[in-house]
Amino acid sequence: MEKPAKNVTYFEATASDHGIAYSREAFRHMSRLSRRDRKKITEALVVMRTDDHLDEPLTDTRLVRRFPEGLRFVFKRSGSALTVLAISGGTVAAGNR
Repeated sequence: MEKPAKNVTYFEATASDHGIAYSREAFRHMSRLSRRDRKKITEALVVMRTDDHLDEPLTDTRLVRRFPEGLRFVFKRSGSALTVLAISGGTVAAGNR
């Protein structure tokens, strides 16, 4: 059995019901994104739990999902549970620059 990732936050609310966790780094970056980009990532993660045809392998255990606008995130999959490890790109919301 694989050990849980360090520095990962499992949320008590809806996110944990969907089996989605964020590393501290990913959560910090996501909190600085525009509302539109945060919503896009959240919607994609919910869909990705059952649809992996757009996943690109990065390493043996890590995958990446890219969006046309340059936004991408690195994650790992354990069954239908996802752990988001890093987020890059996206539009930084005003006041978070």
